[in-house]
Amino acid sequence: MAQLLNKVILEEKAVGSPAIVGNQDLTLLLAWTGTDDSHHLNLTLSTDEGQSFGPPDTLTETSFDGPSLASGIDFPFLGLAEMMLILLILLREPTLWGVC
Repeated sequence: MAQLLNKVILEEKAVGSPAIVGNQDLTLLLAWTGTDDSHHLNLTLSTDEGQSFGPPDTLTETSFDGPSLASGIDFPFLGLAEMMLILLILLREPTLWGVC
């Protein structure tokens, strides 16, 4: 039977399921839809293989369900459902992914 190792519990609350993706340097990006009235998307980064996460960044984008993440070569992609549309956003914020 599989076990969870080094479980980290964050103080954040989410609508739907959160999403997580890692890059080749084991930097992890965690995304979730917040429980605020507008359901803004939130991102946080871990640079120590998930042992801890930085403060969350709240995006202007909103969603009625949990987001999805995929790893690109240099940047991650964020998928979300907004106002009955499916959107795919290339996250080009270098500080989010550790890309200079």
